[in-house]
Amino acid sequence: MPNPPAHFDCLYIASRLCDRLGSAAEGEVHLFAYLACLLSLFDMQPVADWGYNFAGLSAGAPFSPEIRESLDSLVLQGSLVRGDPGLLLTETGLAEFRFLGAMSFFHERQRYLDAACSSLRLFPVGLIRAAMGMEPGLRPIAATGGARPLLADVAINQLHEQFDALVQTLGPDKADLLVPASVWLSYLSEMSRKHDWKVISSSVLRSK
Repeated sequence: MPNPPAHFDCLYIASRLCDRLGSAAEGEVHLFAYLACLLSLFDMQPVADWGYNFAGLSAGAPFSPEIRESLDSLVLQGSLVRGDPGLLLTETGLAEFRFLGAMSFFHERQRYLDAACSSLRLFPVGLIRAAMGMEPGLRPIAATGGARPLLADVAINQLHEQFDALVQTLGPDKADLLVPASVWLSYLSEMSRKHDWKVISSSVLRSK
């Protein structure tokens, strides 16, 4: 049986991505679910309360087995279809999303899912993907390769250091999570840009 929070998150994210981008790539569903989870940590929620786990792939991208299982289940039941550009939400899926979204069980997590998906109003999806590759859990994986669990204690401590800096800059008000999310993504994007520049510069020097 699919994990209930992951099942709902897939419907929520697919709905938002389809509205914004026309379809939802499967990797993007994992990506925005992970960003939403990190925003719950910024809001001082325990990581265990998110309801499912993530691993980092060798490409520096987040992956959740529960998200993958839920996507497969939603396709099988006709709530999602796999199209050429990506996943599409069907009328059946939209009706299920609205039904589940009205349940109190899923109410609190929608705050984090909304802030994560709303970042698409400010940044292109490619920038968000590159920026997230620089967050403390994914950055070591992108550098060394291999796959490993995310949200280990060391990474969480580093995340909270970054989040504390955000609170000091923006103030303690967390009513609109899109504000800290956008500032944090901008910071990570700048890290990504500097990293790419170092790689390019090093490659040029080696070729001389």
